[in-house]
This record gives sequence, structure tokens and C-alpha cells, in this order.
Amino acid sequence: MKRMITLIAALLFFAQAGLCVQARETDWVIDNDGQRLAVPKTYLVKGVITYLGEEGGNLYEPKDIFIDKEDCIYVADSGNNRIVKLDPEGNFVAAYTGGGTLLNPQGVFCTNFGSIFVADTGNQRIANIDERDEIQETFVKPKSELLMDSSDFSIHKVCVSSQGLIYVIKGQQFMTIDANNEFKGFVGANSLPFSLKRTLIRMFASQEQKSRMEMEEAPPFNNFVISDSGMVYGVAATDSARIKKLNASGANLFPGDYTAEPVYGEDGFAIDPDYVDIAVDSKEIISVLERNTGHILQYDQEGNLLTIFGGKGEKKGYFQNPCSLAVNSRGEVYVLDASTGYIHIFTPTSFMEHVASAICFYRDGEYDAALKEWEAVIETDTNYPVANMGMGQVLYKLDRPKEAMEYFELARVQDRYGKAFTDYRYAFIKSHFFGVVLAVVLVAAAAVVFLFYALKKTKLYIHDYHYGPEGGKGQ
Repeated sequence: MKRMITLIAALLFFAQAGLCVQARETDWVIDNDGQRLAVPKTYLVKGVITYLGEEGGNLYEPKDIFIDKEDCIYVADSGNNRIVKLDPEGNFVAAYTGGGTLLNPQGVFCTNFGSIFVADTGNQRIANIDERDEIQETFVKPKSELLMDSSDFSIHKVCVSSQGLIYVIKGQQFMTIDANNEFKGFVGANSLPFSLKRTLIRMFASQEQKSRMEMEEAPPFNNFVISDSGMVYGVAATDSARIKKLNASGANLFPGDYTAEPVYGEDGFAIDPDYVDIAVDSKEIISVLERNTGHILQYDQEGNLLTIFGGKGEKKGYFQNPCSLAVNSRGEVYVLDASTGYIHIFTPTSFMEHVASAICFYRDGEYDAALKEWEAVIETDTNYPVANMGMGQVLYKLDRPKEAMEYFELARVQDRYGKAFTDYRYAFIKSHFFGVVLAVVLVAAAAVVFLFYALKKTKLYIHDYHYGPEGGKGQ
């Protein structure tokens, strides 16, 4: 009996250990009920860049990371007043200081031509540095009647569009500057959410009362990136639409009802998520970094949540103070930790590669290829919500609405299910037109016969009631 108890205890121990291992081997998404839903592992920790060798040393309070078209890595090493360049394998290549003039640089961007644009925050300028560490040009606050008189130009993020316009964050919007340091306008201003209090004040308060009211400002942007297609993707500090995708006119094309993971403080109460950076890869997968939890959230272009991974901690793949992220040409995610100066590298699993490929094929109209990718995903996880919806979308495009309905039902997307059902009903009637017409005619004829028979019986009943069954006077 004692041996039996010991054996059972051992089995329970190993079962629990196995469950723990399984839990660590999964990432998660948020389902329609707002609960975590485990999914197969989407990213693995490929490695961590820590010490850069005798020449490169350590990063100290870095603020930004950027990866160019050749997969070379640039880091705004703010505490050391330099920009560090690493090769695609993470080996130290060079350090740029602008001839020793950079002061607390917090943003870096490298063009396809090798020009390094630095948000030289401490010097309130943007510096264009070449590979010889020489400053080719600088950009300061442009002169314009549309800009406030304040001389502040403490830029912490800079990007250059394919048209050569320089984009910087200026509070609630993006400022654009041309190559001549001329102000070209603002893009994508954040707006204040609806407030009944503010509306009532605007309607009924006097001008003096309005002037005494504290002015409310829309939430500022924390960070942004410009994709290859020219779209500006930004993350706002506190707003109902914290993730934005802006076109050339500044209109937000990203859905406002995308699923986001709830964030809780140490006291257990919900707090606003602090999205500190955003990146878009070649397959247009959107990666967002949340500082409070250390989680990386990935979305497709429709706002569907694909995965959540990462976290706070002291081991590989976990961070103390995550501040920036970037993605290379292979879809690998690099996360920069400001506290440790480490760069954590995540590589996608085959599961995530199938997901990304399916989304990419669908976007390009290659529906048969997308179908095969989604089938591979569902073979691994039949409950993955995005896969079921993706299968439904592909089958709908392939003119297979009945099958699409099944997957839309699994994904719990009623609007798309209803559209597929409408198409299926129309196709059914069209393919069975004569049968449907014949059935309608038969039903109509049966109804007429029934009504005629019922009317005849009713007349007989009335006659019998008044005159009796033998023709005499009824009761």
C-alpha cells in the first residue's frame, strides 16, 4: 500500500511537471469573452545580445532600436551618447557620436542609402550622420506661423519616408519636415474622446467660465514607424484607439475595436496599457510592445490578435524595462531593454510562419496557397480563432460559402457568417431554380385546394347548423 501511494505521488508530480512544461510551451490570445486562450508556441528565444566586446562595451540606458534592409542593427545608446551599429549576427561594427557632439540621442533611423538620422534629443535637433561619423546636415525646429513660439524641439523618434520627408512626433500628431528644414504640415492628429461635461460647458458656460476651465489635450503618441507601403503606424499613450494606421491624408484605417490584453497594476486594478513601440514586417504583421507587462502583441492588418508572448523577468525572453522593438527581414523580433542594455531576439516557429504566410497569400489574392497554410495551422490547433476566420475568408473567396459558414461559426463572427449564408442561399436557389419553382407552385396549388376544401366544408357546416343535416330548420 505504501509503495502504491508513493507511485501515485510520483505520477502526480511528473504529471504536474509535464503540465508546467506544456504551459511554458504555449503563448496565448484573447478570446471573444476577454479570456486568455492558449495557442501553440509562436516565437522562441533565439538569443540575447549583451556585451559588445572590448570595442563596443555595454549599452547604457538605450532607448531605440532600428533594423535596416540589410538586417544591420542600429541602437540609440542614449547613456553613452552614441549610435551603435551591429551586423545581422549581432557583432559590433561601429559607433557613431557625430564627432563627439551627440547628447542623449533617443531615436535612430537609417535610410536605404546608408544615411543615419538621429533624434539628438539633448541638442534639440535631428542629425544626419554618414558612415565616417561626420554630420552631413542638421534639422532644427522649422520656422512657421503654424508652430508655437516655444523653442522646444526635444525629438525622441525620427523616421524618413520614401519621398524624403522627415517625420517626428510632436505631441498629439506627427510633424513633417522636408530636406530644406521647411515645415510641411501635421499628420494624424489624435482627438479627444467624447465628454458630456465638455459638451455641456461648450453649450451653456460663459466665455469667462470656459477660459477658467483647464484645457484638455488629446493623448500624445509614444512611438511610430513608417512601413514600406508608406503607411504611418503609431501607438498613443492613452486613447480608445491606441494603435493607429494612418494613410497619406492622416485618416486612421486601423479598427478601433481590436482585441487588446487587459493590463493590471500591482494592486490588481486595471490600468491603461503603455504601448511604447510598434513595428511592421515585410508581411505586414504588426508588433506592439507593452511596457507594464513586457508583452509583445501581434496583429494582422484587420486588427485580429495573432499572438501574445514575452513578459517581465530576469531570464532570456523576459525584460525589466522594455523600451523598443524592431523586426528583421526573416520576421525575427528584436526587443531592447533599457534597464539591462540587452537585446532579446525572438524567432518565429513553424506555426507562426504558417500563420504569417496564410495572411500574406490571402492579401495577395493567392487563395489556394492561403488555404493550404491555414489547413496546416488548424492541423496544429483547431481552436485558433484567427485560423478559423481565415479559413472562412478563403473558402468564401473560393466560392464555397457553405464550408465558409462552418468556419465563421467556429470563429464566432456573425456578420461574415450572415454574408456567407446569404450567398449560399442565393446559390442554392439558383442551382435548383426549377425545383424551387415547382415546389412553390405545388405548395401554392395545395394551399388553394386546401382553402377551397376548407371553404366548402365551412359552408356545409353553416348550412347544417341553420337547416340541419336533413335540410330542416336547425336548432
